[in-house]
Amino acid sequence: MAVSRGRWATRVLLAVAAVAVVVIGVRLSNEDIAVLPLGAGILAACAVWWFAVDAGAAASTVRWTEPAEYPAHYTRGDPAASYLRRLCEEATSNGRRTSPTAAAALQDAVRQLVQDRLEQRPLRGLPALETLPPPLERYLRTDPAPRLRPEDLDHIVTSIEEL
Repeated sequence: MAVSRGRWATRVLLAVAAVAVVVIGVRLSNEDIAVLPLGAGILAACAVWWFAVDAGAAASTVRWTEPAEYPAHYTRGDPAASYLRRLCEEATSNGRRTSPTAAAALQDAVRQLVQDRLEQRPLRGLPALETLPPPLERYLRTDPAPRLRPEDLDHIVTSIEEL
């Protein structure tokens, strides 16, 4: 509830003017009055009134609008995706630092992904598959697991996505 300084200055001047009018009216009627408690009471009443007015205005004003584009926040990947990414990198490269079991581990991970996809097909309203796409079928049946070229891995991932 941000109210500008100009509005508050006007409000304080209005409260001071109200106190002055009351004091002058009481003095003209030849009565004695304590000016300080009267001023404090009027100022307190005005503050409560202004708070209620400002709260009502803030409650009725719609200030939120949906942004045109939500900001993208960096999120850490889950460990399973990191592991799979590392397996893919190691299974498609030949070097001294690559794991000798990466190709077999990737083949096991792909086999599990394919199994999960096949089990989910009826839940998504798709018919059960009789056979897998040939490149995927060939890869899953090859023993020992081959080292893949990046293009072969792309075909396998595409085949899994199409399941």
